[in-house]
Amino acid sequence: MKNLKPIADQLIEELFQKTIMRLLGPQYVSKAFVFSVKGFDPQTTLGALYTHALSQNTANYKAIDWKTIETINSVAKGYLDVLKDKTKQEIMAAIDTNYHEADVKARIISVTPEHYLNTDEGQSIKDSVAQSIQFSLKKAKNGIDRIVGAESYTAQTMGAFDGIIDMSKNMGISDPIIAKRGVLSNPTRCKNCWQLWNLPGQSPIPKVYKLSELKGGYMNPKSPEPTLGPSHPSCTDTPIVMAPGFGFDESGKSVYKGYFKDGTPWNEWEHQRNGKI
Repeated sequence: MKNLKPIADQLIEELFQKTIMRLLGPQYVSKAFVFSVKGFDPQTTLGALYTHALSQNTANYKAIDWKTIETINSVAKGYLDVLKDKTKQEIMAAIDTNYHEADVKARIISVTPEHYLNTDEGQSIKDSVAQSIQFSLKKAKNGIDRIVGAESYTAQTMGAFDGIIDMSKNMGISDPIIAKRGVLSNPTRCKNCWQLWNLPGQSPIPKVYKLSELKGGYMNPKSPEPTLGPSHPSCTDTPIVMAPGFGFDESGKSVYKGYFKDGTPWNEWEHQRNGKI
């Protein structure tokens, strides 16, 4: 049974290194891991998601912040490494615990653990190990899916914000007005996202903020505040910028509204916060 350890270790490494290659790129794969780039799609990486989101908000490729991409990749790899280590610990502990049980029972009847494991009674121990490994691997795959989903949205959000900032600078706007759009028909959209990113009463109209009002990191669910990135790990709301003269109609659609009555360009933040028309 102890021969299972290197086999299990290899299975776990393959699972996580392939995920790292798909999400971060071959340059992040461990040098000790033999891999093939056949079938690798660079468009699936966090860097590609970041640059695509940036390109949707500005045409200036120089706006790409490589340090941001490096940070996004580093954070995602950190999450994967922690999950990998935890998965290994769970599986190795299950192997050790069951082997110890086989060793104790083998000594009672004066046989080796290997001999005992080949008996009918020993088969139940081997079945227990197999179930533990399958359970831990399934849990790891679910964890990987959550990490990939959360970090993919983070990369897209940060790319969008960098594009928005660059575009706003080119327009002479120092503190752009930001909103976020979510899938309003999604029954799992959390109450905090409704509160933060839409007007009261689950209105379809997005609530706007100045960029300077947004915080870094995830929100504190006990004291929710609007954030630059996703509000929480499973958040799918995405940022948009409101250009001068634009606002929202009753359905939440972005439309050109022209000017306030005093002749200044329509400013959705002023309208929502101060009731200006």
